[in-house]
Amino acid sequence: MNTTSVPEVVGWVPIPIGGRGTFQLLVSCAVTTFLCTWSAVHLNVPPDHKPMRWFILRKLKWMSVGVVCPEYIALMALTEWWDARFLRKELRSMLKDKVFAQLALIISTLGTKY
Repeated sequence: MNTTSVPEVVGWVPIPIGGRGTFQLLVSCAVTTFLCTWSAVHLNVPPDHKPMRWFILRKLKWMSVGVVCPEYIALMALTEWWDARFLRKELRSMLKDKVFAQLALIISTLGTKY
């Protein structure tokens, strides 16, 4: 005879002896997510005149965007990569000297960020 048992639904689990409860699992997930997004988000270099608090708040803002919608962060990175490739191709076609083209590319991108 074939019998199927319905699994028991388990909600909040307190800290068991020698184990992990629900709170420990939530804290470890939150810490892991925080550390992963902190190390994954690479922002542009901030201006010199901005305080450190501005840098940290800006990073936390982009981290929260990365947690809620990581595809947006990937899309922004892909867009910047495409723009850099397009600029490089345009400059190489205009200028034959590679060193001068790279210097012109660096100088031209500095003006677009600020």
